[in-house]
Amino acid sequence: MVTVPRNKLAFPQTMKTTLRYVERIDFVPTTTGVHQYQFRANDLRDPNKTGTGHQPRGFDEFMDIYNTFTVTASRISVTWMYEGYNGPSEVNPAGNLIQRTDTATAGNTPALTPMVCGVHKGLEILTAGAAEIQMEKDKTAWCFINSQSGSKTQRMSLKVSDFYGKGTLVGAEGYTGTKALSPTEVVFFELWCGRVSNDYASETTKVVAYATIEYDAVFTEPKTLGDS
Repeated sequence: MVTVPRNKLAFPQTMKTTLRYVERIDFVPTTTGVHQYQFRANDLRDPNKTGTGHQPRGFDEFMDIYNTFTVTASRISVTWMYEGYNGPSEVNPAGNLIQRTDTATAGNTPALTPMVCGVHKGLEILTAGAAEIQMEKDKTAWCFINSQSGSKTQRMSLKVSDFYGKGTLVGAEGYTGTKALSPTEVVFFELWCGRVSNDYASETTKVVAYATIEYDAVFTEPKTLGDS
């Protein structure tokens, strides 16, 4: 329960809470070079780096009350699922993966290529490269999946102060955002996914990821109440 001081009207000066953001991402790797997707780990206004996402649930309501926000920590959970069949698979006219049966070349039917999936956190996004290149880098975790292994979940967390070395981030310039502006000092969560081999270059593969991010945020500068 939040207690407002007796000499303070309306809303408390600061409000600390946790907001949740969820997004689905489709990965369709065609080579061992990984595909990458980034989220801002300390930005409630625009978590998706592409600028095409939405805001965590409740963000608009809190920004109706407060002018600024600061994310102090966040956590990501990514569930990876292989979409497809034991090979070969192909895309039908509707754009869906289907199983192709070719009895004339049944002896050459390959299994779906296994995939390597990973999560990274840092101030910069990963450069392009194969999975083993990404696995050598700091603050990176990975797992392997195939068409028969079922889903796998990875988790990662961070404190913004661990990257910027500031004792007090709340309200600090560069680390605080508004309804119209994002923080300029950014930390990223990055998803990546690639094939473990190019043995069957024509094979169609697809991995679906559900990313859930929970932001620990402090809202500050309550707006002045108007007449009712």
